[in-house]
Amino acid sequence: MVKLSHMKPPSSSSLPVGPTASAVGQEAIARLAAVVASSDFAIIFEEIQGVITAWNPGAEIIFGYTAQEVIGKSSELLLPPERLQEGSFILNKILNGERVRYLETIRVRKDGRHISVSTTASPIFDPNGKVIGVSNIAWDITSQITTQQALVIANQELAFQNEEKAKRAAELVIANQELAFQNEEKAKRAVQLVILNVKLQESLMQTIELARQLVELRDPYTAGHEQHVGDLARAIAEQLGFDMHRQQGLMIAGYLHDIGKIIVPIEILSKPGPISPEEYSLVKNHVQAGYKLLEEVVFPWPIARPVWEHHERLDGSGYPNHLKGDQISIEGRILSVADVVEAISSHRPYRPALGIDRALAEIVRGRGVLYDEAVVDACLKLFRERGYKIANAGA
Repeated sequence: MVKLSHMKPPSSSSLPVGPTASAVGQEAIARLAAVVASSDFAIIFEEIQGVITAWNPGAEIIFGYTAQEVIGKSSELLLPPERLQEGSFILNKILNGERVRYLETIRVRKDGRHISVSTTASPIFDPNGKVIGVSNIAWDITSQITTQQALVIANQELAFQNEEKAKRAAELVIANQELAFQNEEKAKRAVQLVILNVKLQESLMQTIELARQLVELRDPYTAGHEQHVGDLARAIAEQLGFDMHRQQGLMIAGYLHDIGKIIVPIEILSKPGPISPEEYSLVKNHVQAGYKLLEEVVFPWPIARPVWEHHERLDGSGYPNHLKGDQISIEGRILSVADVVEAISSHRPYRPALGIDRALAEIVRGRGVLYDEAVVDACLKLFRERGYKIANAGA
């Protein structure tokens, strides 16, 4: 449980950031903490049981409680008695994986004063898609509501003075409603289809991005590796003439290829020197773990298989299944080259970045033996002819 305004990259108890964490990771966390801490909105996290776990300065201003006063307590302390059913309504939506947007309601401050707020509640998922908590963003709209109420009274008085004009306006409204009704069903269906498609795409990409960030939080010393591998795999696929759908699938596979690292002890992932054979055996297990996590997930692309194959080599010297040649899917062969190039060219806990020239020399050395010839050639063309670059890679 944390107070959001206290998030600091090297010392946060809520994030696995060690003393050698990359500057990029620290800067990203610092920016996130600064945004949350400086927000005028109340940003509150709570468990499914309703226990508050995080409380930013905006929440202190709006509700009057300090983080120390509310963390660990039930969020019902913010609800007036007549609104307790509303809390159950929101929880049911969250448990169904739904978001409650812009709900205008009443909350209670520490001083007992009732205020009007607009709140958005969103589910927080674990890597398996299970809802484990709720994030709430709320802002005080009391002054707006007061203004709106004053305007309503003024409009009512004006309407009374100009009854005939109001009647005419009502007639026009009715006429417009009748006209709209003629096409309402078609319009509703079109809007529903658009919203459904957008929501499905947004939900999928948000889930993938969350999974990628969780891997980086687990292994902050290689922050950005998954994204770089995914982006390079997509570019190689484009160079090979793959269509946009297959390119996107390879990008997603790259973003998720190391998701199995969540089973590897962080002491091994962050070890600054060489690892023992026993430790290496544990690291190798991340491939099988990643496959198990992804094989039951329904994606529009083959994701689990290339993740399983990204450490296989053409001559059978790879792992975990020692596959050879065409036993390895083309997606797996692309992912393996992208992974090797990014890993060699970038920083690791046990060594500095070796640079892109060293990385390209490795895939040239293994061309046709360890790595697919066409994939290697496509990758070389990207860097040598098209100017492709990996962010933060060594020269």
